[in-house]
Amino acid sequence: MQLALDALEAERLHLETGAEIAPPVPHVRDDAPRATRAGAPFWKLVDFHAAVPAEARAGIEAALESAGLLDAWVLPGGQLLDPYTWDTLLTADPTAPARALDAMLRPAVDWQDTAQQPVGAAEVAAILARIGLGEHPEQAHWVSEDGRWRLGPARGAWAKDEARYIGHAAREAARQARLRQIASESQVCRDAIAAAGAALGHLDQREARIRDEWQGRPDDGPLRTAYAEEASALRALENQTERTEMARKALDARSHEAGQQRQRRDELAADLSLPSAEDPLDAVARAVEAYAGGTRELCRGLREQRREQDRLEGLLRELEQAQGAARKAAEDATSAEASARNAETQRDTLRETIGADVAELERRLGEVEQRQTRLKAEFKAIGQERTQLAGEIGGLEHDIANGEQQLVEIGERRSAAIGRLRELADAGLVPMATDDRVTIEADLSWASEPAVLLSRRMEQALAEVDESDAAWQRTQKGLHQHFAVLQGALGRHGHDAHIEQQDDLLLVRIIFQGRHHGPDALAGQLAREIERRRELLTARERELVENYLLDEVASHLQVRLMETERQVRQINEELAERPTSTGMRLRLQWQPLAEGQEAAGLTAPAGLEVTRNRLLRQSMDAWSVDDRRAVGEFIQGRIREARETDSAGALADVLERALDYRHWHRFTVERWQNGRWRPAYGPASGGERALVITLPLFAAAASHYESAQAVAPRMIMLDEVFAGVDDDARAKSMGLLAQFDLDAMMTSEREWGCYPQVPGLAIAQLIRREGIDAVYVSRWRWDGAHRIRESDPQTPMEPSGAETATKGPGTEELF
Repeated sequence: MQLALDALEAERLHLETGAEIAPPVPHVRDDAPRATRAGAPFWKLVDFHAAVPAEARAGIEAALESAGLLDAWVLPGGQLLDPYTWDTLLTADPTAPARALDAMLRPAVDWQDTAQQPVGAAEVAAILARIGLGEHPEQAHWVSEDGRWRLGPARGAWAKDEARYIGHAAREAARQARLRQIASESQVCRDAIAAAGAALGHLDQREARIRDEWQGRPDDGPLRTAYAEEASALRALENQTERTEMARKALDARSHEAGQQRQRRDELAADLSLPSAEDPLDAVARAVEAYAGGTRELCRGLREQRREQDRLEGLLRELEQAQGAARKAAEDATSAEASARNAETQRDTLRETIGADVAELERRLGEVEQRQTRLKAEFKAIGQERTQLAGEIGGLEHDIANGEQQLVEIGERRSAAIGRLRELADAGLVPMATDDRVTIEADLSWASEPAVLLSRRMEQALAEVDESDAAWQRTQKGLHQHFAVLQGALGRHGHDAHIEQQDDLLLVRIIFQGRHHGPDALAGQLAREIERRRELLTARERELVENYLLDEVASHLQVRLMETERQVRQINEELAERPTSTGMRLRLQWQPLAEGQEAAGLTAPAGLEVTRNRLLRQSMDAWSVDDRRAVGEFIQGRIREARETDSAGALADVLERALDYRHWHRFTVERWQNGRWRPAYGPASGGERALVITLPLFAAAASHYESAQAVAPRMIMLDEVFAGVDDDARAKSMGLLAQFDLDAMMTSEREWGCYPQVPGLAIAQLIRREGIDAVYVSRWRWDGAHRIRESDPQTPMEPSGAETATKGPGTEELF
């Protein structure tokens, strides 16, 4: 309140210094830049002729103020511009008006220094001569004495009691009236400040008394401690009870399971002819265990016996072989003994006959035998060495043969690997797998060395790829899923795809335009086709924007945006007239999305705020070249974004999605509470929350039915309407339904809807009685002032003299 008083005092001092009253500009934002160019406002440069009556003066000034011409900025060259946006407000009209505004207004250029005057009287007179007086269908710019006006395609009307800004005398009278109003409002503020001071003093006294009472309050520590102990004990009891219940359930489950197992045991015992009691079963189990032990011992004995028997058979074979060798040795010994006896006899005979020569021969024979023995030993050693060398040579020959075989196998595997690598290269999989880090030249040689170099380059490029078995299995599992998605997407457009098996690889081939393509080749071909179509669409868009969209679509968007703003203002006016008993009232806000902001999965387009301001602030006839270019670029940008989202869609669908202005805005609901607007989703009572949900839905339904025929029903249905809402708010809400011209069908336990704000209702009251399986319907009619009982329609099941039932428990009403 003190701030308001200070503002009034500042305004009073400003006016008392001789400052003139200036017209307000409510349609311009507070942050818009003020005019800074050379010139003067239009209202300072004109004055009424003395013969113009007061009613005509008020109408002319109201029309100029409503059209935005009153505070327009006049440049030295005679141009008339908006002082906040520099938009041109008045364009040249090829047809001169038959009756111009100069019949009512005259230039009032009175500068102290004529050499420095920003605007001359001739320029002001030229502007007045270009504006018609009275409505003329052929004229683009005119104002009338009753407050109506036209400025290009824009029209409007306004009215005021008297002229306040045109003419020094009018401004002086307005200044004196404002001074008197300021004095009255200042006194009201002073009285309010004094009352607030007294209330603050009373509150200070109450605060001191409350502080004294609070300091003398009893200690609640023991009570809190006892409450905490009780709560802890209750929690412990609940936990113990819960654990006991869980243990009981587990015991029941185990008991049930034990019973089932006993039953199964008895059935098996009966099938096997065994006892079912535990003690006999234990004896049987011990006997079975002993039998199993004996069986294991028997198996071990049988295996030992088998081994000993095999050993005995081997020894018998060795004994037989030894006996044969002994018999042969005995025969050889007998033969040797006979040969020895013969040799001794011969020796003795020769010794007796030959004598000394024999001794010499024996000596020499002994030397020969020694040498023969030595040679035999050497021959044996050489034979052993030869055998060893032959074994080593055989081993080396075997290794050489194995090496040659392995070399042949390695060469075959390398050739097979090079062949598979070449197949992969021919299929175009090498650049795809390596993200184009390894490319295959057309003249690449597939000899061993180039193929090895290529494989090493591929190995380096694929070093970070996971080659584990788990990754391979995961990829194999996901491949068929991806192929199914690809096949479904292609099938919708009349194409087909199939999988070819090459060793352990699955190659996807797509039939497109009668030819087989790999996915990468087809992707490149489609990318080139998309680029070609994008260039074609860009040219068509440019033609559409230049020849059609910029004029027709922009004009349509301008009308729709202004119509929506008008509907929102109308709805807010209706809501403002219906506050609740606590002073809460609601309003709708239709706001453009901030650039980059997302709402309902949609993102605000770039340049929305600037383009929206251009569409709302002035008509297309007054647009400059820069305005037209900016709006055209915005429309092209929206078309480009829609086409990128759905490149396969038809052009008409793309344009429809691109230019849907509803996706550029969002609705929010706010409520007035405690002196400021707050979001409607904040804390509130149950009734207020019900109104926050219901009233905006009424407004949305009314806006939806705006496009319907005049005689079409505007139906809405509500169940348990206005639950928790007080009677005053109910009456205002029902009046809002009537104001929105909605046909409502509602059910409620207690609401009759008979309020003066409601012009008419048809009421069906449903009545039930305990113990009676029937529902009675009584019909009423509200005509805006009285509730009238209607006669019941006659049915074959209903007598003509039915009694009138009274409202009892469980009554419902249907509106």
